[in-house]
Amino acid sequence: MPNTLNLLALDFGASNGRGILGAFDGERVELSELYRFENQYIRLRGRYYWDIMHLYASAVSCFEAAARSGIQPSAFGIDTWGVDYGLLDKNGGLISQVRSYRDMSDDDMPPVWDTISKRVLFDHTGIAHLCFNTIYQLHRRKREGDAGLESAKTLLFLPDLLAFICTEAFCVMMRACARGSDGLAEVSEDDLLEIPVPELSNAQRSSLEPFVDRMLLGEQSIDDKISQLMASGSLEIPIPQKRPSHVVLV
Repeated sequence: MPNTLNLLALDFGASNGRGILGAFDGERVELSELYRFENQYIRLRGRYYWDIMHLYASAVSCFEAAARSGIQPSAFGIDTWGVDYGLLDKNGGLISQVRSYRDMSDDDMPPVWDTISKRVLFDHTGIAHLCFNTIYQLHRRKREGDAGLESAKTLLFLPDLLAFICTEAFCVMMRACARGSDGLAEVSEDDLLEIPVPELSNAQRSSLEPFVDRMLLGEQSIDDKISQLMASGSLEIPIPQKRPSHVVLV
């Protein structure tokens, strides 16, 4: 197709991955799978790691599959699990193997709460307390006196790390103001000024507190609450207007 924008998506799942081509002609996107590969974590000395070099080789295979089809990607993007990361030294070299989130346990959370309470942490991140969140991973390495953490110059989350290995250039992902599952993202005052926030009355705040408390205890989720509101007719979901294209930045 003439004037087609060929976009290559590299999807790295927890057990397998694939390269997907999105061919956009200005009106519609046609998807096709170019390459599929296995992704297995490695257990070594009681810890779980990702085989980052295998993931890099798999990414290269996706580009090679595109070339064999006579396609030159206009751009590519990488999607991986959201909490794992790699550490780089001052020269851009990878420090140690990349740990897997499957290496964590619930015992890794209370030591963080000794420094910052669960409620304060939730207020700053807005995410559930899950043992594999990046903040718990880093705190564990800090408690263990990890030499790699002490000598690290840069931390890159997996999409950024794989992009760096593939291109030798930093390309740090955009962060949503809702903050990610790492529990580390910061939002500047200027960012907040751009977000329309509804003003809540004291009565509305009081009505929300029981729900927030139940959510912090794991007794209720946002999905549950939305389902209840929809069932009661208290929540109306607007139907979006049709538009020629829809682009989402993540």
